[in-house]
Amino acid sequence: MSADKLKEEGNALFAKKQYGLAALKYTEAIEIDEENAVLWANRAACRLNTRQFMDAASDSEKVLFTATKLDPGYAKAWARLATAHDALHDYKYSAKAWRAALDSLPKDYLNASEQKQKEQYAAGLKAAEAIANKPLQPAPVLYMSNTDDHPWVAGRRLVEQYQHTGFFNSSAWLINEAYNDFKEGVDLMKAMKQWKDPRSGQTLIQARFGALEVLVNAIILDKRVFHAEGNFFELYKKQVESECRTVNAWTKTGPEEIMREVPSRLASEGWKGVRPALSVTIRAWILRAHFDSGMQRRHDVAVEFTTRAVQLLAWGRETYKNVPKSERGAIFSDTFIIGVRRHLLEALIGAYSEKSDPQILEDLYEEATQVLKEAAALKPPTPADGISPGFFLGFHRYPKADAQAALGFYHAKLALRSRTNQAEAEEYWRKSIAAYTEAADILPEDDEQHAWFLNVALEYMDKVTTPLATKLKMYERLRSSIPKTEAIWRMSSFSRGGVPQHYQQVLGYEKKLREGLDSGKWSLSTDVRREQLS
Repeated sequence: MSADKLKEEGNALFAKKQYGLAALKYTEAIEIDEENAVLWANRAACRLNTRQFMDAASDSEKVLFTATKLDPGYAKAWARLATAHDALHDYKYSAKAWRAALDSLPKDYLNASEQKQKEQYAAGLKAAEAIANKPLQPAPVLYMSNTDDHPWVAGRRLVEQYQHTGFFNSSAWLINEAYNDFKEGVDLMKAMKQWKDPRSGQTLIQARFGALEVLVNAIILDKRVFHAEGNFFELYKKQVESECRTVNAWTKTGPEEIMREVPSRLASEGWKGVRPALSVTIRAWILRAHFDSGMQRRHDVAVEFTTRAVQLLAWGRETYKNVPKSERGAIFSDTFIIGVRRHLLEALIGAYSEKSDPQILEDLYEEATQVLKEAAALKPPTPADGISPGFFLGFHRYPKADAQAALGFYHAKLALRSRTNQAEAEEYWRKSIAAYTEAADILPEDDEQHAWFLNVALEYMDKVTTPLATKLKMYERLRSSIPKTEAIWRMSSFSRGGVPQHYQQVLGYEKKLREGLDSGKWSLSTDVRREQLS
C-alpha cells in the first residue's frame, strides 16, 4: 500500500477520533516515505491527543527538520512542538516554539484561519513566557549534613549490628545500600573539574562519567535517600549534559523514535555505543521524573517520563532478550524495570490526587497488577547469586508492597465514588483494607510505611462493620511497630510531616476502646467507630 493511501486511512481514523489507530497508519506511511513532513505532523497531532507528549515533541522536531526543504515556516509544527513542551512544563522551550509559530505565519493579509492561529499562538506564547519568567517555588528539599538522626545514618549503625546477628528483615539494609550508591554518585559529581578557557572565556567542564547510573540505582532502590547538599542541582545539570554529550544520548527524542533508531545505531556502533546511550537516556528520564514529582509536584510530568521509560525498557527487554546482559546492559533486567515501575505507581497516585481522572485510576490498577505479575515471575535468589539484603528487599519485596498499597488506594477511591451504592462501597472498602494490610505484611516492621499502611487499614475499618477484636489486633500491631520505625525513620521527611502526632491521636483511640471494653461498655464483637469516642 502506498504512503498516500495509508495517510488517507489515517486521516479517516483521525476524523473519527481514533487517534491510536490513526498513529499506526501514519507510522506505516512514514516507513515508506520518511521525508514527508505531513506524515510526521499528523502523527504528532495523534500523539498530542493520546497524551504521548515526548513522542509528540519528537515528531514535531522531525517535521521541522523534514519540512525545511518545502516549507521553512511550518507554523502548525511549531505549535505542536510548543504544546508538547507546555505539557512537559518545559516553558522556556515552549515559548521559543510559540514565537517561531507566530513568525511562521504571513505578516499581512491573513485569512480567517490564519488569524485564528495567530490569536492561539499569541495566547500560548504569553502564557508560556509568564510561567518561564516566574521564579520557581519548589517544594521543600532536604538540605542536610550527615547527623546521627538521618535514616541512612541510623540504618548504617543497625546494619553493622545485623551483620553479626544475621538479621536481614530490616529496612536498615535498604536505606544503607541506597545511601552508598547515592553518595558514590554525589562524589562523582563533586569530582567534576571546571575552568575558564583563556581565549574564549567560556567555562569548560570535565565530568567523571557514571554518576547518573549510581544516582538512579539509589533512587529506584529507595527514593527516600535523596537529599541535596550545597550546589547539588548546579552540578547535576552539568553532569547530565556532559554524560548525554559523551555517549550521544537521545535528548530530544521520544521512545518510539528511539526504538526506530536503535537498530541502525547498533549496526554502526554495536552495543558498545548503544548500551551507554540508552542507559544515560533512560536514567536522565527517571531523574527528571523524580525531580518533577518530588520537588515541583508535577506528577503528570513524572507519569509521562516514567511511562515512556517503562515503554522503552519493556521493548528493549523483549526485542533483545537473547542478547547477554553484559552486552545490552542492566537497564533491561527484570529487577531494574520493576524498580522503575514502582516509581510509576507513586507518580500515578500523585497525579490522581491532583486531578481525579478515572483513567489515571485505571492506569494505576493496571500498573499495580503488572508489578505483582512481574514480581511473582522473578526467579527466587539463591546464595550463589550473591545479592545483598538491600537488593533483595528493594526489588523482590518492596515492589509487591507498593503494588498492594496502590490497589488499596484504587479500591478506596472507587468506594468514595460509590457512595450511592452502600453494598458496592463496602465491598471496595474491604478490598482496600485487605490490600493495605497485605502491603504492611510484606514490609519489614521497622519501615515507616509498614506502620502507615496499618494506620490506613485501621482508618478504613471505620467505614465498614468491623468487630472490635479485629481493630484491637491492628491497633496492637501499629503500637508495636512505631518504636521500631522511629529507630530508623524518625527524621525522614515523611515523619517530619506530622506523622508522630497523628499516631499519638490514633493510639488515643485505642486507649479509649480498651477502657470501654474493660468497663463493659462494649464487647469484642461490637462495631465501635472513632466518631463514637469523642
